[in-house]
Amino acid sequence: MIKYALAVALLAVLGLGAKLQFTLADLETVTAEKSALEVKLTGCTARAANLIEDKESDETIDLLPDDDLRLVPDEWLLAPTPGDR
Repeated sequence: MIKYALAVALLAVLGLGAKLQFTLADLETVTAEKSALEVKLTGCTARAANLIEDKESDETIDLLPDDDLRLVPDEWLLAPTPGDR
């Protein structure tokens, strides 16, 4: 009778050990997925910040009166010549 109780206890311990191994493997997988998602989220946040900054700079240009856009120094329009440097 004691042999059966010990065998059942041993099987229970082995079963719990196996369950713990599977749980730890799942934890490692979830941790890796979380890290990957954090990296993707950081990239999306940076992209969104760039888009907002670009929109703000576009609005600055769009708010300029048309007359200001025509008054451009010649050196902005012409390609540099070798003697300019």
